[in-house]
Amino acid sequence: MAVTAQEKSDGIKYQTVTIRDAENQAALPSVSIFQYRTKKYYQTDSAGKAALEWGALPDTIRLSHLSYGEQLLVVKQAADLSSTLYMRRQDKALDEVVVSTGIEKLPKERATGAFSFVDNKLINRSVSTNILDRLENNVPGLVMNKGAAANPDPITIRGRNTFFGNAAPLIVLDNFPYDGDLSNINPNDIESITVLKDAAAASIWGARSANGVIVLTTKKGKSVMPVVGVTANMSYEKRPDLYAVSQITPADYVDLEKYLFENNHYFFDEFTDQYNYGHNPLTPVVETLIAKRDGLIDPADADAMIERYKEYDVRKDLENFSYQSLINQQYAVNVSGSNNQLNYYASFGFDNNRTTSVGTDYQRFTIRTNLDYRVSEKLKLETSIAFLNTADKSANNVGSSYYSVASKNYYPYARFVDDNSNPVPVNMNYRERFIKQAEENGLLNWEYNPINELASNENKTVTNDFLVNLGGTYNLLPGLQAIVRYQYERQVKTNSDWHKENSFYARNYVNNFSEIDAAGKVVHNVPEGGIVNRNEGSMVAHQGRIQLTYQRFLGKDHQFNFLAGWDIRTATNIGSVSKIYGYQPETGLADGFINYATLYPQYSYPAWQRFIENSVGISRKDDRSLAYYLNASYRFKGRYILTGSARRDEANIFGAQANLKGTPLWSAGAAWVLNEEPFFTVNWMEGLKLRATYGVNGNISRMANSLPTGIFLPAYTISTMSLLLTSPPNEYLSWEKVKTINFGLDFSILGKRLWGSIDWYDKSSDNLIGKAPVDPTLGQATLSGGNYFMGNVAGIRTRGFDVEVNSLNVNGAVKWFSTLIWGVSRVKVTDYKMPLNNQGYQFVNDPTLINPVPGRPVFSLYSFPWAGLNPENGDPRGYWEGKPSSDYSQLFYNTILDSMVYNGPAQPVGSGALRNTFTWKRLSLSFTISYKYGYFFRKASLAYSSLYSNWSGHGEYAQRWQQPGDELVTNVPSRVYPIVGPRDAFYQGATVNVLKADNIRFEDINLGYDVPMSTSNKILTSARVFTYVNNIGVLWLANRQGIDPYYNNGNRARTRYSLGVNLQFK
Repeated sequence: MAVTAQEKSDGIKYQTVTIRDAENQAALPSVSIFQYRTKKYYQTDSAGKAALEWGALPDTIRLSHLSYGEQLLVVKQAADLSSTLYMRRQDKALDEVVVSTGIEKLPKERATGAFSFVDNKLINRSVSTNILDRLENNVPGLVMNKGAAANPDPITIRGRNTFFGNAAPLIVLDNFPYDGDLSNINPNDIESITVLKDAAAASIWGARSANGVIVLTTKKGKSVMPVVGVTANMSYEKRPDLYAVSQITPADYVDLEKYLFENNHYFFDEFTDQYNYGHNPLTPVVETLIAKRDGLIDPADADAMIERYKEYDVRKDLENFSYQSLINQQYAVNVSGSNNQLNYYASFGFDNNRTTSVGTDYQRFTIRTNLDYRVSEKLKLETSIAFLNTADKSANNVGSSYYSVASKNYYPYARFVDDNSNPVPVNMNYRERFIKQAEENGLLNWEYNPINELASNENKTVTNDFLVNLGGTYNLLPGLQAIVRYQYERQVKTNSDWHKENSFYARNYVNNFSEIDAAGKVVHNVPEGGIVNRNEGSMVAHQGRIQLTYQRFLGKDHQFNFLAGWDIRTATNIGSVSKIYGYQPETGLADGFINYATLYPQYSYPAWQRFIENSVGISRKDDRSLAYYLNASYRFKGRYILTGSARRDEANIFGAQANLKGTPLWSAGAAWVLNEEPFFTVNWMEGLKLRATYGVNGNISRMANSLPTGIFLPAYTISTMSLLLTSPPNEYLSWEKVKTINFGLDFSILGKRLWGSIDWYDKSSDNLIGKAPVDPTLGQATLSGGNYFMGNVAGIRTRGFDVEVNSLNVNGAVKWFSTLIWGVSRVKVTDYKMPLNNQGYQFVNDPTLINPVPGRPVFSLYSFPWAGLNPENGDPRGYWEGKPSSDYSQLFYNTILDSMVYNGPAQPVGSGALRNTFTWKRLSLSFTISYKYGYFFRKASLAYSSLYSNWSGHGEYAQRWQQPGDELVTNVPSRVYPIVGPRDAFYQGATVNVLKADNIRFEDINLGYDVPMSTSNKILTSARVFTYVNNIGVLWLANRQGIDPYYNNGNRARTRYSLGVNLQFK
């Protein structure tokens, strides 16, 4: 214990003590100090410091900490105190957790709310560029959705609590909400993460806290001596396996084209091409069949050519030229240290990522400095400065997902190179003979060459983010502090989508707006050159806070903590878009005059006239908010805890009456530490704490407006503009409210070999933004023509529980730790004013469509009842009026919702993970198994209409019904021509294509080794090498088809291998 003392004229000595860990000399916050003679209590701050007042000596002080036990020290006079005194940790498995709400830090033992804490060791266990990825499988109740379930909600905490609001949790970085992109945050700068789940934990953030809060705390200096940390890792992942995606084979597709040709499927394409009404592309097989029919090629030669096409597979060229192995590199260097006055941390980070798409890479530079300077015993100043620069570049390479201007995908036997490996064009935009004729007429080459395109397009996004966080803490009186904080952030993002002069995009645009004058000369109304689409955006945010905190001990039994504050925030987002034609990179200038006011016939389809696109626009959005808050806690005898908080929010997006009413969001909580009771004599239970909280959180939706909004439209009968009202004024528009009750239990048993927590919650969300009918006489209408308005009219209820159990299974030379997390969240709609859309197909087309049904989850899967295939012709059948039917118009358009099959939730009801960690001497091994259950997904399936028209088809084409009896072994409908009504749509939406999404996955393995250090090495103090393997594979799927719901029929991520090292120098 390092001590400084100063004696006042009244004889009382004032001392500042710093308490540190005996092993690593880290400052120890939240150490309780009790003076027996003066009966005064103190607690060390985040720097391990506490200011003591001595009266008459001698005296005895008691130091106590959950993880370090108690230590008594007799003090006869200040000079007798040792210059160094360390507290030694008693049980590393049960480190005291100091959680952060983003407003204050407090020991978890003093909390009544539901918190989850992720320490630095767990953060660094995985390897990723994004900090949120390191939370996956580490927090019960936090779900990282994958596949179709992620479309509306990539991340949720305790389910979804809104219809049209932002369902993502609030991110708080070092005391303030973070307005920048999360990818800007370097994970190597983060010391710990606290997840706030219930009202008592999160309500201090008021109208932005209903979805949970993730609090990120950056690193500070700890060690007395300067320490240099170096982290480096590299990750590798093989390119995607395109053959794992179910796709029609080239041989089947060639045979299909022959079948379609025999049925005159291509007649319309030939007709429109001949009479200049469009020039849809035809594949090489179809062109060969036409030449054979017209006598332009020997039939035997044509048949031989067609058979050869069956030997080619476009996936081979896609893998070779459009995809590559992923290589990510991450480097970070930091310097940190502390002394009696200064605590400092400075870091530099660099990420260099090459994705699996050729031509796509990402680079990130980060710089951060955190400084805490103790000016005097009363005043401490804090500064944090961070700068980021990212460059995200791509070649507009979408690989197998490419669709042409003619809405065609790569036909299955397409080739990117010839037999001599020379790039060749793929005709998937216009018919080959039209392209040749256009070039003969003087137009630009109109071919599409996939390989050349990779070097002909450059899409680059550059982000610069500058953040300054300033703060000061002044000790007004013993236990009373005044805190002032201010944060400034400016983020500028520029996207430049440059299609170079030789790109198909630019050539296609120039050609289509070209004309041939009377003299036969080509006139380019769009100048030759590149085309650049620019999108620029800037965000400037100012946030300020004034806060008072008070801590008071009355005797040895009473502890009071109180804080009150005022927050103000403004954020301005400005955006602009523009489009530049005829761009010349040599000069940086555009070439030529553009006439945007004339309709030009399109060269490829003269009947279609278009204006040259003039994409110029400016947008601005201002958010302003003001909040008042307070938080208080009382602790009696260390075992009875009461907490309360309240916050009032006002914002410019709320209605005037809502701001004036000022109904606060609040919470109340209580906790009882039973193991501290004298009557508690359960020897095998060392810790038992009961918690209960209730409160109201808020959420903000931007889908509604407090002020009237509209769109100006031309008025053809008068010489002015007309205004179409899109939303009426709503002075009562307010935040959404979520009322949460939470009961929790924290336990530690069997000699601290088993510990954890269990929380049960019930969330009632009302005042949610939703659709409601409006009086049509008001003249209000939306852009979609619907007669409704958006207001605080809807409700959702969510019930569930979170469980975290840790165990020390073996505690010898080999140690074995286990952690099990489990979260369940059941969501259902309770109130929605808009009359239910009773058309069943509306619930099939898009599972992320907000079309709420009371009593069901917000996102649910519905399907058409399935009656199997017709044994006579293989037609798919449903039920109409209780009987099997193939009347697809009736089945698809007229099946009402009550007759649909409700399959279940589209997002997981339950999820969790089991992580086991083994240590032996300097070696450690850990692995994670995750699970999700209680939800469904619609598998990809065959659509003949897409197969015939877009050249893309599912591999189940090979399993189609072909003869009577096949209906006993397959559900894939027969091939028919022409397509009968919504036959495909009915089949794809039928129950037979909805599968359970439950899965168990082998997530990752981490193997690490702490290299022994030589005693003579005075520079390198520690070195750890590790390998990390993630996305290992699926252990179990609930559906018998073996279809992974994370990828359905898309490209699957491969196993990723990482190798890294952590070094520490002094």
